Amino acid sequence: MSCLPTVLTEPDFYAKTHSTLGDMHRGIEGRVRKSGLVLVQMNNIKLALTKGGGLWETAYEESGMNVLVFASRKGGSGKSTLAAHLASYIANPSRKTLLIDNDPQGSLSLWHKIRDQEHLGLRHNVRNLGDALRDAKRDGYEWVLIDTPPNKSPIVAEAIKHATLVIIPARASLFDIAALQDTVAFAREMRKPYAAVINAAPAKHGDKEDPVVADARGALNALQVPVWAGQITHRPELTLSLATGEGAGEYKPNSQGAEEIGRLWTALERSLNAIHNTYKKAGGSSRAA
Repeated sequence: MSCLPTVLTEPDFYAKTHSTLGDMHRGIEGRVRKSGLVLVQMNNIKLALTKGGGLWETAYEESGMNVLVFASRKGGSGKSTLAAHLASYIANPSRKTLLIDNDPQGSLSLWHKIRDQEHLGLRHNVRNLGDALRDAKRDGYEWVLIDTPPNKSPIVAEAIKHATLVIIPARASLFDIAALQDTVAFAREMRKPYAAVINAAPAKHGDKEDPVVADARGALNALQVPVWAGQITHRPELTLSLATGEGAGEYKPNSQGAEEIGRLWTALERSLNAIHNTYKKAGGSSRAA
């Protein structure tokens, strides 16, 4: 029996909370096949990338910057935490980075205040992201990380519209997997590359995933949601480092938490390079046509 109930996309979902994961696979299989997504895999992150009219052209025009959007309707999934840790890897004097904190809780803003780093900028409660991103590009920012509120508001939709890549943190739980689908729907509708990251996960047993993580990964695969092959484990250094305005790699460089964040950063960096190359090739083809 799976640790996760099923079918997350069925109308009578709550009446089926004791069904097996296999039932979920069968229940959504037909709808998944009709989605028409093109999946591009790069270093264990799959990117849903299709040409989609004006939104796609906007993404191509903005491809000189990397705009990472952290989004999930589920509170407590780890959006702010992942954004802060990745920012600690990205920001340096030669790689100007901007944080945009549009989550009312303001966790990313608090971390930024404690960190007090000159080449890491911050804007909060931004209502016109298009203008903010144009200003950021003009000011020489190469990376922008956007934290969003845990809902389906226009603020989230606007952030996804401008994303180079949407990162969807999810705990290995029923509620997270169910909530994640609203964010996925936004990304698919806007033809944006996106990937789920299993966060705050139980530790592996040797090289083997905990059963609840394996079940969550199976559910995401069944929903055809691209998911990073690694995981971010629930570890003390990931929490303690934030209290000092640091990332895990700065707070405890040789820790397992720092290693996992480092692997995620490598995967994201390579995937973003693949996205930009795809935009450039497609843009060149469009001009030639």
